[in-house]
Amino acid sequence: MAVYTGVDLEHAIQRMATLQVQLNIVRKLLESRIELRPVLQTSHKRLKDMIFLDISLDSALGTTAEKGLKNVNFANPLEVLSLFSLMLENLCLSTVNNEDYTYCTKDSYRICVLYKSGNSQWALQTKAILDRLQLLLAERSQHYQNRIQPSAQYLGNLLGHPKWTIDIFTEELIRSGCSAIMKNGTNCFVMEAKNLTKDISRLLQICFATCFDQNIFRDLMLKEGKAIAIKLKSNNLVVRETNSSSLSHTSIVSFSIPRGVTFKKKTLCGKYAASVGEFTTEMA
Repeated sequence: MAVYTGVDLEHAIQRMATLQVQLNIVRKLLESRIELRPVLQTSHKRLKDMIFLDISLDSALGTTAEKGLKNVNFANPLEVLSLFSLMLENLCLSTVNNEDYTYCTKDSYRICVLYKSGNSQWALQTKAILDRLQLLLAERSQHYQNRIQPSAQYLGNLLGHPKWTIDIFTEELIRSGCSAIMKNGTNCFVMEAKNLTKDISRLLQICFATCFDQNIFRDLMLKEGKAIAIKLKSNNLVVRETNSSSLSHTSIVSFSIPRGVTFKKKTLCGKYAASVGEFTTEMA
């Protein structure tokens, strides 16, 4: 079995221009990585070849996805969501301790279904995933910087390499990985998501978790353009209309915690995302 380099695969991909074709290529490359996964988790004499093949597939997928970002049509959200979901799933395959990325990937595919069904909440929920991803990618980048750069400094100085090459070693290492492509894509999607959600973003700044209660959203949208008062009652938010003349600067920026409310620290599977089962009444 021949092992191809990422460059070999990329040359073949360069002949394909349209985004739809690129999406299909990304999907096939991802499927190949998924099929290869069990082989990588067992010990055998061709394991080294399989590892290099997986790296090549990841490299080719990243290059194709990056080209797809340049051709993506944000007027067609389904194309954007499809590419985004595939990139996320690929990132999961290339990352250890990927629980948070897995939650985001599942949500991303769910939003594709949501968009196809005509549900108007898809844009807001996409923005929530993008916000979580920005935190995750920034944290992972800092983690690599803290773990790798000290060794790079030590070995670089020992071997007499120029200081500037040592200083950028970890940064360049991160930039060559699939997480950097995902970060660029996320930043691009965030800018567009702000226009997908601009009509309701002001109303939703009172949400403190990625929890999509359709009844609350529907109630808020019915009160668009009106002055509202929000109060925490038991495990729910109570929203009511109020007289705008009675609002003051103090009443807007301050709040009080009702008596009897206690806060409990919960340990979740993910740092920036929680599974559906973890969204109990205690999360309100």
